[in-house]
Order: sequence, then C-alpha cells, then structure tokens
Amino acid sequence: LVKLHQRVTQEIKPALHPKTRKQMKDEEGNLLFVFNAAAANRALELIGKHTEIAAFRDRLEVSGGISLVERLQAGRDRSRMKRVEDVG
Repeated sequence: LVKLHQRVTQEIKPALHPKTRKQMKDEEGNLLFVFNAAAANRALELIGKHTEIAAFRDRLEVSGGISLVERLQAGRDRSRMKRVEDVG
C-alpha cells in the first residue's frame, strides 16, 4: 500500500492545454502539473485502515461513564440554569 501511494504521487505529469498540447501555467507563470489525486487519497485511506489509525475509521466507538444522551441533557440543564441566573 505504501509503495502504491508513492508510485501514484510520483506519476506527476505536465498539465497540457487540450487544444495546443502545450504545458499550462497559472496566473503567476508557474508551470502546472497533474497527478491521480483520487488514487493517492484512496491509497492513504487503505493504509490508515490497515494500520488502525482512528482518523480513517468508518465507525466511531464511544465509551465512558455517561451516555451521549445524558451528556446532552446535562448541557441543556446547565444552559437553563445560566439563563435563570442571568434573568434573576
């Protein structure tokens, strides 16, 4: 997978104008290049999943003492108490 990512990112080609076939430049005169960004991104995603990097997980595991619903309710209660203090 790592070799695949390296190979994909090394396959950088000049960006050619479709009609003239000359290499294109940006507004500042810098030469433009293209590469297969989708393949490079997919290779990185597969590497991340293979090595168990949490940033690439499809599912999020939540653990802790209180549930998400309880945490949301506690936040709402604190918000209501703050409004009552501000009014009173």
